[in-house]
Amino acid sequence: MTTPRRLFVAIEVGAAHAALGAEIDRLARRATNHHVQVRWMVTVDLHLTLKYLGWTRAEALPAVIDTIDRIAAAATPFGLVVGGLGGFPSVDAARVLWAGVADADGPAAAGRAALLALAARAELELVELGFAPEPRPFSPHITLGRLPEARGIGSLVADPVAPAVTSERPESGQSAQMFSTLEVQAITLYESPGNTTGSGKSAGYRKVHRAAFGHAQTGPGRQGGGLETSAHRTASSTTTSTTTTTSTSPSISTTTTPTTHARLGAYDRELDRIDTDDGWAKGQGPSHDDPFAS
Repeated sequence: MTTPRRLFVAIEVGAAHAALGAEIDRLARRATNHHVQVRWMVTVDLHLTLKYLGWTRAEALPAVIDTIDRIAAAATPFGLVVGGLGGFPSVDAARVLWAGVADADGPAAAGRAALLALAARAELELVELGFAPEPRPFSPHITLGRLPEARGIGSLVADPVAPAVTSERPESGQSAQMFSTLEVQAITLYESPGNTTGSGKSAGYRKVHRAAFGHAQTGPGRQGGGLETSAHRTASSTTTSTTTTTSTSPSISTTTTPTTHARLGAYDRELDRIDTDDGWAKGQGPSHDDPFAS
């Protein structure tokens, strides 16, 4: 059997990586001056996670890709304002240093609402496919670096004109720095290697599949515009229980048949690690599912 792959669904940072890269450089200088060890993200790997999948069986990959294509086909582009620094679980004892999605009025608020809707649909459809539901509320953030042990990072994230974040939730209080705008036009399926490079930076993520908004994807292994696979058909023909989903905003309640995992074979519970793509134990630290309004 082909080895399972550790996957997650995210938004690429794209053109915003230059501004965030400059911020990482500034933070790295501060960290050196304050003797704080941080494993910094490689700039091209910066992303905003929508849904962590974990160790996924190779035979389920076509169904995962088709689901992502379907989600993207129904979405339209939107913009986000990236700004504010903080730490999980707190600035006083951080293991992750992040940049948040700014809580602002006007177009930024509309973009935030679109992000929440996108994350909610990804959670709903991928849970229906057989992946474990995310128990925590969605907190949109872009991980900039990880600390090998919990450390106070107030000296790193403090803004000259704004107080540092003291909460673990990006939207409930963050420094006022605004780094860049982010135009969201697609979602990407990534594979995480789960290790680091010799430079101390995170090893590169591999882009498995990219689905542009508003476009039905076609290609090998897809029929009917890429929205059905043999795995889908097998799951549909063999399922005898009813799957019920209920969605409300901002929270989502999802009930799926316990046989979905076995029939589709999507998620390998025995091989799945306890950590998320951001290095947190499941059920602890930040989530990839937000309440600000996630």
